[in-house]
This record gives sequence, structure tokens and C-alpha cells, in this order.
Amino acid sequence: MTIEDIEKRKALVNESNTIISNAEKELRKLTEEETKRLEEIKAEITELENKSNNQIKTKKTMETKNFSLINTIRNVVEGRQQDDLSLEVMQKGAEELRKAGVTYKGQITLPFEYRSTLVSASNPAVETSVLDIQTPLYNALTVTKAGATILNGLVGNVVIPTYTGSNVAWKSELDAATDGTGTMGSVDLKPKRLTGYFDVSKMLLAQDSVGVEQMLRNDIVNSIAVAIEKAIFSKIVDDNAPKGFFAGFNADTNFDVAGELSWEKVVELESKVDTSNALMGNLAYITHPSLKGLAKTTPKASNTAVFVAEGNTINGYNLLSTSSMATNITTKNYYGIIFGNWADLLIGQWGGVDIVVDPYTQAGNGKIRIYVNAYFDAKPRRKESFAIGGLKEAEVVPPSTGGN
Repeated sequence: MTIEDIEKRKALVNESNTIISNAEKELRKLTEEETKRLEEIKAEITELENKSNNQIKTKKTMETKNFSLINTIRNVVEGRQQDDLSLEVMQKGAEELRKAGVTYKGQITLPFEYRSTLVSASNPAVETSVLDIQTPLYNALTVTKAGATILNGLVGNVVIPTYTGSNVAWKSELDAATDGTGTMGSVDLKPKRLTGYFDVSKMLLAQDSVGVEQMLRNDIVNSIAVAIEKAIFSKIVDDNAPKGFFAGFNADTNFDVAGELSWEKVVELESKVDTSNALMGNLAYITHPSLKGLAKTTPKASNTAVFVAEGNTINGYNLLSTSSMATNITTKNYYGIIFGNWADLLIGQWGGVDIVVDPYTQAGNGKIRIYVNAYFDAKPRRKESFAIGGLKEAEVVPPSTGGN
């Protein structure tokens, strides 16, 4: 029951009590007009209470019923009406996309996270998670495990201020103070459309299994996560995507550190960040799984059993890997490796997820094609916070056999 309805019911009860009280004070029966008015008041109160009960019942039904992405897609394919909860979720998704200032054209619009609220006369408001794409997505990203900064729910183009250096210095009592503001700059984040698709069999879409529902959600999350990281660690220049760390690299001189994998080379990456006064924050290495494996088998020094990587660390810093890391960056087949303060990698996110259901393209194969559209951007806030390397497996020189 809304506040207005509660106030209206209170006023009706007061009016009813006043009519009865006046008749009792005057020691008389109710007039025909008063009796009619009491009947009207009773009917109005009953209507308000029925309205409240229906609202509570609807809320409870929607809360106890889980949102089903499979069922929502199936309804689109079969041209059926969506249930109330699906409509509520999709309305929230469309609202997020409109607020962010980005376009959408799919039959299904999902918010990155949605919680439904139950309100009843006997219970306080309780929020229940109905849909959560945001948490599993960021859990799937290697860069967020390293500590990247996530900026959710952005609206339009965003300018992020940056700060480098400082002019603070020690002076004698009579010396003039220097400007201590350092160097200010900015990083622009703009929504860039990330799009991809995957195919779902009609037989799978007919299932109501919780496991199948989760698998479908994971497909959406993983398709977005892989696309984001491929852009961040890309060696290809693409104006429609975030500029990757390795975009434009075509020679050894582009790297902060390049050459054969060794203890000296990875420490050189750390030193590069340290000399820029950026050795702070969420420090970690990220590289390709193949180079991570090589680091675990490459000795720090000859004839020792101590290796460049120990477990999942190098020199005490976390070592993470992703198959999205650039490889074959130059003709010398380097694997990309980056060391830095990952808190200075900004990932911006706009709106919700726009889903286009295409039942025709793969109809002959008994499949439904699902297109996923979302809006992201990623940029380092301070370039000094990262050292970029290209390392390869050390070449084994065969021992000389001598000659006559």
C-alpha cells in the first residue's frame, strides 16, 4: 500500500468513526444518508486493502520466481509475451542504456546488475538479486584480478584527471615556495561498442535446467570478458576499440624491455616502473600462459634450481596470465609481458547489455544465433605506471664438438 493509500484509508476510518460518534452523542439512530455513507466508506476501504494485497502478491511472485534468460530468449523466438519479471528486468536494462546515451536495437536489454525489492505490511523491504552479469564478468577478467579500476554506469564521454610528479621541495626559511601542484593531465573515456555472437541449439533452448541457464549466462560473460582483454592486450590498431598496450609495436625499440626471458629482464621491467616513481599500488605481472610456463622452468642463474617464477609470483609480485595477451609481436616471436600498477588501468562501462536474437541465420542447422552488444573503454591513467616487454624463450646453443 502506498503512502497516499495509507493516508486515504486513515481519513476514511476517521470519517466513519465521526459519523457513528455523533449519532451516539445525540442518542439517535443513523440517518439514511449516514448509513449510505458508511457503506460507501466500507467499500472504499475494502478496495484499498484488496489493491494492497494484490501488490504484495505480485511482488512476492516476482521475487520467488527466478529470472530466466533462456525463457526470455525462447519467448522472443516463439513470439510470446514476456512474463512480468522479464519485462521489469528488460525495462531496467533499456533505462540504463538510454541514460548512458548509447543506442540499442535488440529484443532483450539486460542491466549489468538488478535487484528486486519485496515490500509487505509485515516485512521490511528486502532486496533479492535477480540478475548479476557484473560480478562474474569482473571475476573473469585477469586485469581486475590484478587490481584494475572499474568505473561502472558511466554517462556519455568522461574525462578523468591525471597527476604526474610533484614540485614540492625543501627550502630555507626565507626562500620562496615552489608550485607543488605537479603536472596535471586527463584521460578521455568514450563508450565503444563491443559486439560478438554465439550459437545456441534449439534443443538446448528448450531445456529448463538451472545448469543450462547458468551456462548461457556464462557464454555472455565470457564473450564480453575475452573481447575486453583482447583489446587491452592487442597488437592491432583499431579505432573502434580501446587502444591496446601493444598496438603499433613492430620493432624491438618499441619495448621498454625486450629479449630472451631471464631474471635480469623481468627485474628490468620493475626498475623501469621504479625509476618513474610509480612502484606503488596494485603491482603485478601479466603475460601469456606460455611465457608464464617458461618463467617457471627458466633458472635465475646457470646450474641452479631457483627459477624466474616461483609458483604464481615473480620477485614477490603476483604473476597472472591470459591467452588474450599479444604474441608474435615482432618477427622474433615475442610474448607480451607487462609489469605495473594495475590500479592505473581504467575500465569504463556504459549502460547494460543489448541482445539481438536471430532465429533465421542458423535455422537450417537447428540453432539460434545470439548477438551480444555492450559498451566499454579502457586506458591507462598514467603510462609511467606500466613497463611493457616482449620476451621470448632463450635460445639453446648446442655445445661445440670441436674439429680436427
